[in-house]
Amino acid sequence: MGIVKGVDLGWLTQLEATKVSWVDAKGEKVDPLKYMKEMGVNGVRLRVFVNPPEEAYWNKKDNERCMLGFCDIESVVRMAKRVKSEGLSLMIDIHYSDHFADPEYQDIPEAWLNEDFEGLKEKVTQAVLYVEVTLHASMKQELLSGLKPSLEFALFDENSVKVAEGVQRVESSFEKASGDAAIMTGLDEAIPEDLYSNTLTVLLSVNNPTLWSPDTPTLYTLQITLKNQGQELDFREEQIGFRSLEFHNRKGFLLNNEQMKINGVCLHHDGGCVGAAVPPAIWERRLKKLKEMGVNGIRCSHNPPDVALLNLCDQMGFLVMDEAFDEWALMKDKEVGANTHESHGYSTYFEKCHEWDLKTMLYRDRNHTSIFLVLYSSSF
Repeated sequence: MGIVKGVDLGWLTQLEATKVSWVDAKGEKVDPLKYMKEMGVNGVRLRVFVNPPEEAYWNKKDNERCMLGFCDIESVVRMAKRVKSEGLSLMIDIHYSDHFADPEYQDIPEAWLNEDFEGLKEKVTQAVLYVEVTLHASMKQELLSGLKPSLEFALFDENSVKVAEGVQRVESSFEKASGDAAIMTGLDEAIPEDLYSNTLTVLLSVNNPTLWSPDTPTLYTLQITLKNQGQELDFREEQIGFRSLEFHNRKGFLLNNEQMKINGVCLHHDGGCVGAAVPPAIWERRLKKLKEMGVNGIRCSHNPPDVALLNLCDQMGFLVMDEAFDEWALMKDKEVGANTHESHGYSTYFEKCHEWDLKTMLYRDRNHTSIFLVLYSSSF
């Protein structure tokens, strides 16, 4: 992520309302947003005052009454649309008073003047929530009205040669997001009211792809770019592979239509003396030694594995059993009666968290070519 070179344009609409003109060094009129972008600015801060627009506060320094009508929600939404149309980053500052930072300059807003600490905290909290909900709803409607997004796909082989591509328009029929959409967004709590989703199906054709296997772990690179009228909004890159899996009642396990015996080991989530935050180099060293021993399969014992481990299994050629839980609702037998303290295993959280956690693992890991089995538990 690059450095944000930003400016505060919270009062730009008020200045423009007074017919102020903006000129460059040559004295020619310019659009301030376009001009600042040309000068290297890539981010804008806007302020929303949470007390009502008709409220006023006393500017002690200049002994005058200041109105806040140009930092109300509607004005900020209009300015935000201009900012985004120029491709600039946007920061919204929910602002209620500079009194506590500079008490000699401003008063507390009149609506909250007689509140004690708890009352003021409640007023500010409710006002901020109101601004957030209203602002998100307004900006979604304003910004989506001018949005004509598309997704571009490009697939490259192991030699960086493009072997497939495609473009798909994103229709504006967004729906209220489900829990699954929230999980794919990376959320781990309740679904925000302003989260919406859209589902697309894209077909790419690849002639004679090189198949992935433990002996030849060939991976392709899929690049996905989200654009709006030619301007890039987001980019993602995934490594994927092509292979077929089958469990036959007489032939056993088939990979790419060939019988294969899986020589597997269990790898726990820790790296021994380095602890649970394992550097990728430790995983790579382990996998190299296991490969030399003839191992071609890994069971992730007994928790969702480190993504770095899965990436290495894709690249180095290991079949992976992706495991979700060490316990379900009941603690493991070895813990019952063995300890005087309560269990701190996953059974403590299973009822509340198992569905969200399991879906999170499945969505996160679904593009890893190495995964051929998913285990829901170590011990029932």
